[in-house]
Amino acid sequence: MGLDATRFAVNMAKPGIKIEEIVEKTLSLVDKKGYGKYVSSFMGHGIGLETVEDPYIVRGVDMELKENMVLNIEPGITITDFAGVRIEQEVIVKDEPEVITKTEDKLW
Repeated sequence: MGLDATRFAVNMAKPGIKIEEIVEKTLSLVDKKGYGKYVSSFMGHGIGLETVEDPYIVRGVDMELKENMVLNIEPGITITDFAGVRIEQEVIVKDEPEVITKTEDKLW
């Protein structure tokens, strides 16, 4: 489910989409799969001069994505005292989002 959530959120990283929409729709997807109580609303952040910077991909951020913004998308699922997963992808916001992470998009 962690990989599915990441792929889903990455595919939404398009110009004009609001950050809150990415968060809410990804939370809804995870909830429908039965993991809603294990997911955080923190789903990533911007990358620029700093490794972690605005915009933060969290609930309540009404900002629209702009073309060529660079984001780190990383929805996380954590089952306390058992396991967790947070798969990160760096993506350039475009009409067809461009993943620039160099590792394969798969579970190891």
